[in-house]
Amino acid sequence: MRHDGICRDITELIGDTPMVRLNHVVPPTPERTACAKLEYFNPVGSIKDRTAYGMITGAVRDGDLKPETTCVEPTSGNTGVALSVFLNLLGYKKPVITAGEQIPDGKRELLSLTTSDMDLAPDDVCPRFPGEGAIAAAFGYKKLKDHFVPYQYGNPHNPQIHYATTGPEIWEQTGGKITHFVSGIGTGGTITGVGRFLKEKNPGVKIISVEPSEQSHEFYGLRNTEYTMKPEILDESLIDEKLLIDSDDAYRTLVELITREGIVAGPSSGMTVCGMKLLAERGEEGLWVAIVADEFFRYTGEILAKLKKFL
Repeated sequence: MRHDGICRDITELIGDTPMVRLNHVVPPTPERTACAKLEYFNPVGSIKDRTAYGMITGAVRDGDLKPETTCVEPTSGNTGVALSVFLNLLGYKKPVITAGEQIPDGKRELLSLTTSDMDLAPDDVCPRFPGEGAIAAAFGYKKLKDHFVPYQYGNPHNPQIHYATTGPEIWEQTGGKITHFVSGIGTGGTITGVGRFLKEKNPGVKIISVEPSEQSHEFYGLRNTEYTMKPEILDESLIDEKLLIDSDDAYRTLVELITREGIVAGPSSGMTVCGMKLLAERGEEGLWVAIVADEFFRYTGEILAKLKKFL
């Protein structure tokens, strides 16, 4: 994925995102360098652009997506935003998005333009999926004619797009010298796809997941796998270590990212970069890469007050 000349449409802008060294939050030393992979440079603003496009193109190849098909997808926002934008662009029907009632306002407002319907489901709507009402709501559409649920939590095209694009980009950008890869877990697609690629290149690369330490938290799109559903596509055998991060530590790190590094990231990035701070505190060495999944502005109303106390 290279952005040369004039692109035919925005799908050609997916991927090839930049990587930047951190200079203040995790200062470089002769023994270590901490880097951030800035996924908000994707055209719709998050790493889920890759996921959504991978699922759409995969569904077309598999024969699941046709002109008469309505996609229905459970999402905390970013996948739904990207999926709906790309489906509109490519001439398919507007999708139905199922989401929890706590979906951030910025995402909800954009989805109101690009979807045919938003089905906002209470988290406890179905006992089969505790805390995952959006998934239960989406599955309810499966019995309807000409409806298709890509289901990012169980769709093999999700980790495959990261294996094919995100992983190779990271390997190339670090000159194959990466020693630690740090990522949150939402669907499990990023850490599974990237982790699989990096492990094939160098089995010694450490794949580290960061997860909210609290059972109840406000980090949209992230999950603690001890308390919530484990996504079907998540390959835990690839993960060398799980770091539990307190919300206040993640928010504090996010403020530092914005004010000291100029990386205007969303809340999950405070958690991934905080994971690298923990690596630094215990004296780990090497070349580390953390995923910065999206940007700040789509969460402003929800997190601004929380961040100001750390200024």
